[in-house]
Amino acid sequence: MHYWRPAFPESATTRTMEAVFDWAATYAHCTVAAGLKVEPAALPRLAERWPELATTPGVTAAECVYPQAFWDFIHATHQRRPGYPLFHTNSCALAYVLGQPDRFGVFGSNVCTARNHCPSAQRQRCEADNLRRPALAEATVRAALARRGHANTAFTLDHPRGEVVIHAILPTNAAAALTHDLGIRVRVARQHSDPYWNSCLCRLVLAPLVRLRF
Repeated sequence: MHYWRPAFPESATTRTMEAVFDWAATYAHCTVAAGLKVEPAALPRLAERWPELATTPGVTAAECVYPQAFWDFIHATHQRRPGYPLFHTNSCALAYVLGQPDRFGVFGSNVCTARNHCPSAQRQRCEADNLRRPALAEATVRAALARRGHANTAFTLDHPRGEVVIHAILPTNAAAALTHDLGIRVRVARQHSDPYWNSCLCRLVLAPLVRLRF
């Protein structure tokens, strides 16, 4: 796996991006592209190298920030190398490399269908696994919460949307563990002191230089 993060405007030039991509694709099976996470305390320092960060609303709330040129480039890499996938999610890239289906509830989400450039064989693998999997029961969710130290935490199991909504503030690592346990998307309110973040939930692109992901 080639992990491409972050991208700054000074490196988001066609010559640099083509050189990095072609070199990585020679050795890796796929690329994972993730943007810059801008924490409030780091904004002044980062803005010294990327001034638009300081004048763009929502930049510290976004999970990932991309230069527009970088965003456009990575989503055209399938034209440059058709058999080389691009992902925005680590779990999907690992599943692809290991020949396994999605285990983190990404399949069918907007990231899956609109952002990841996933090979058809991998999508078929995920779809087949999803069809075989029995419907998740509330008792299973309660047991997973208890196992992770959050017994009696209120939640909503939303089958149509394919997700569990936890009505409490949980650390991101706990949410990630629950997602793996249940094989379904888990949404929680994040602790402000939590040093971790989920890098596949949001995106911001600062036009003409930046893209934010929410």
